[in-house]
Amino acid sequence: MIKLNGHTIGASFIQNFRKVFDLIEYEGPILSHFIDNNKKDYFYYWVDFDDICNRWLIWHITSIELAQYVTGGISLRDLLLAQSKDFIYIADIESNLTYSSITAVDIAELPNEYIPEEMSYYQIEDEEDNPYVELIDAKKREFYENGLKTNSAFLKIGSK
Repeated sequence: MIKLNGHTIGASFIQNFRKVFDLIEYEGPILSHFIDNNKKDYFYYWVDFDDICNRWLIWHITSIELAQYVTGGISLRDLLLAQSKDFIYIADIESNLTYSSITAVDIAELPNEYIPEEMSYYQIEDEEDNPYVELIDAKKREFYENGLKTNSAFLKIGSK
């Protein structure tokens, strides 16, 4: 795995995370949505591995960012590199799900190999079990209604 420069931190803040859903999978999870005890959302993005560990980028996302991502309004790359973040967590997780190390790394120091492609927009693969379908449908209705409001012309008809 690529050697990283950063600050090693403890895993205590991550211990109570609960997985919500695997957004992207290919022979295992690639991008997973987690939530903490305070209902804050986090993405885990798989980026590397060796004989002992899988490496994951972990970062906080707002509910608005989550909605933007699952509705195709923002790419994973743009979400990761958002100006609101100075650093990102990188966790090396062993096969028994033990955190081997967690490092806080400056976003500018992330290896290019760990940064998603520019066109990394979310696409639903299986709507049946996807918890975001309702959110996506609601946002599509909202976008449509806002578009109507923005692009509509109103005529006022009345008598003098």
